[in-house]
Amino acid sequence: MRTAFDAGDSFGKPVYSDEHHCIAVAGSCIVTYSTQPPNARYFIAWNATVARLEEQQLGLLSVVTIIDSNAPIPDEAARTLMRSTMNRYAHSVERFAYVVEGRGFAAAAMRSAISLVSLAARTPYRQKVFASVEEAGVWLSRTSSQPSDGMDAKALSQLAHAMRDTVSGLARAV
Repeated sequence: MRTAFDAGDSFGKPVYSDEHHCIAVAGSCIVTYSTQPPNARYFIAWNATVARLEEQQLGLLSVVTIIDSNAPIPDEAARTLMRSTMNRYAHSVERFAYVVEGRGFAAAAMRSAISLVSLAARTPYRQKVFASVEEAGVWLSRTSSQPSDGMDAKALSQLAHAMRDTVSGLARAV
């Protein structure tokens, strides 16, 4: 498990990873990849990452959460943690992209559920749900008010692939 974070870390280098999750920072964008619902360790790392980026005064943040199509739906405790975490940092976020990978019924149902919950949440930041990392990357590059931080569709896709490999490798090691 990696949890260290340094402003000098290279673009897209993971700042946290375990057998189910990976968090990376790419400029002012936090990118997460998960094969399971978030747990307490994940939220501790996420909160620390946002706090460090806020300290660096990079401006408003973008968040991309990539969810593996086989990931189970979070239980009520995880959903409560997600809501409270996003409420806590809503003032720091400009846009939030959810990516539920996959083209089957289960992935489409999860995307629909996230869209519905997102509409009901009425957050101060823009948010959208996507079926692919590439679609999210295009949206992020078109909607940012921040100067380019190198996060475009191609860079996001490459980073997502590396994060999948990191989680996959850690899962095999467990």
